Amino acid sequence: MYYFLNSFSFEKHKDDLTYDEIIDTLEKLALLIYEFNSNKLELIIHSTLSNEKLNDQELKSYIPKLKKNLQVLLLAKLMKSKPFCSNTYDDYQENETIVLGNCKEKETQKEIICTFLACAMFLRAPIITPEKLCCNSSFLTDSINIVCNNHSEELKNYYLSNYEQIIIDFKQNEFTNIDDWDTYFNHININFNYIEILENCIQDIKAYTFESLQGRSIREDIEKFEQFISKNGGNPSYVDYKLLGKHVNPESDNRLKRKKNKLTKTDKNGNDILMSWHTRIGSFRLYFYFDSSKIYFNFFTTKIP
Repeated sequence: MYYFLNSFSFEKHKDDLTYDEIIDTLEKLALLIYEFNSNKLELIIHSTLSNEKLNDQELKSYIPKLKKNLQVLLLAKLMKSKPFCSNTYDDYQENETIVLGNCKEKETQKEIICTFLACAMFLRAPIITPEKLCCNSSFLTDSINIVCNNHSEELKNYYLSNYEQIIIDFKQNEFTNIDDWDTYFNHININFNYIEILENCIQDIKAYTFESLQGRSIREDIEKFEQFISKNGGNPSYVDYKLLGKHVNPESDNRLKRKKNKLTKTDKNGNDILMSWHTRIGSFRLYFYFDSSKIYFNFFTTKIP
């Protein structure tokens, strides 16, 4: 997925820009690059960004003032920058609405042709604005509006200082569009902080289609557990699971003795474990165990008679 750095903020920055604001902006930019690299996202920057002047000094002259790890991230990006629009830069030239539509940014009436906004509009990609540099109020809003003769486009606009929210929104949008079990389990195990779905459980669940009643109910419960742990201190060993509702409880001691063979499974390390805690999903049971860092869903079955 593409995101475009608002190059206008560098080309014409505010007059009272301070040294601390410049350094903070570059630090946030480097941290954003790190997050984008980790999530395989593409930040498109102007190919001449390093030569832009901030308070009469080229941007690259400030980079040695950053921490070493941030210097490396920023320099690597600047040295390997894509063409100033994107690595599919010429594609939008086939789009008559953009090329011939007299498209302009709504507030400033700035033409978008030969700017990053043309590609952002073509790709419907979000903008990231370094707000501490920006002197144009039209870019200090939640969206950037482009109007053409017979068309308009609204592009999401993020503040650079809020880079963590960019990642949160990306993951949420990615999660919303998942429509198969393999992608879902992969997403949960990589991106959820307090949940892991073990292979035993994955195979049990995959017997039911993703959009079946059981499938929707399983996903709803798993996601509720992640939210519950997050809101209650982040340690699965020190929460009252019964607060999730009457459908979440452990097996009775008597039942554990009677059904020991059927309730004994293997944990993530291959050791035998007697499953007790579970969430009821109609006539089904989703079993889990936990430690101080995560909840491990390990077993999905119809109610054991």
